[in-house]
Amino acid sequence: MSLTESSSDQSSYSPLEHYALLRFSGPDARSFLQGQCSIDINKIGTQGSFGCHCNAKGRVISSFYAAQVGDDIILRLHRDICDLAVLAFKKYMIFSKVELTICDELQAVAVFTDEPGPNRPALHGSITQGADIAHVHQISSTVHELWLSTEQSQKLGLQKNKLGAKLWQATLIQQGIAEIQKGQSEVFLPQELNYQLIGAVDFKKGCYTGQEVIARLHYRGQLKKHMRRIEVASSIDLNSAELCDQYGKKVGQALQTEDGSGPVQLLCLCNDEAYQKDEIYLNEARAGQQKVRWLNLPYAIP
Repeated sequence: MSLTESSSDQSSYSPLEHYALLRFSGPDARSFLQGQCSIDINKIGTQGSFGCHCNAKGRVISSFYAAQVGDDIILRLHRDICDLAVLAFKKYMIFSKVELTICDELQAVAVFTDEPGPNRPALHGSITQGADIAHVHQISSTVHELWLSTEQSQKLGLQKNKLGAKLWQATLIQQGIAEIQKGQSEVFLPQELNYQLIGAVDFKKGCYTGQEVIARLHYRGQLKKHMRRIEVASSIDLNSAELCDQYGKKVGQALQTEDGSGPVQLLCLCNDEAYQKDEIYLNEARAGQQKVRWLNLPYAIP
């Protein structure tokens, strides 16, 4: 299956239907989110940021990409945790003048280009930069994300595309970006997902829910495990995949995986003492035992 291609450029477009967009509006929208999220919402504008919303114990309820659209702040997150995220935010909204709605008028769309570009992808000839695009987000030199109006997306004739979704997920893994999905809410600390290394945690912004736990871990340097990128020979089931040493001792777990038959790349939470050791395996009931090949991330882990 090929991506939807434009005749006027070398860009390919694919809707990211697994995402939902949450709109926060009202006079208290920024101050409310500032007290809830790991990033400095006051710095969010045309330049967006990854971030997360945590519980009081510092565990990540939802991860997101945030940007300003008009006077509002929009968070893009996985659709399968959307209900959980909404409930968690609304728990604290009772005393704030802020409205939270599902942003159905916008759709996240991936743009894949053949040639690397610094900021903007080559756009389809019918797309007008100001009128049709609410936000542009660069994931890599050849992959961008657009928030298009639903009307414009329909005009382009974009349809659900398995290849586009696979390419998008593969890019996130290559970039070392983990996203909270179904079954992972309130399990991980932000630092376990390397969020502090991709700008998804601001340690200078002040108080927010879970901040005390997150800051203490950061300044005392007690974290003994980090997210790593690996490759194995065949696809795996994330629900049952564990990293083990040669003696069968668990040293980590799979977090995100490419969609493919193999070889496939994964993001895994791994004990630091096991990283780069030769005899580390991914044990999974369906696929059996597969030896891990360590891959680099695009950022350094201290």
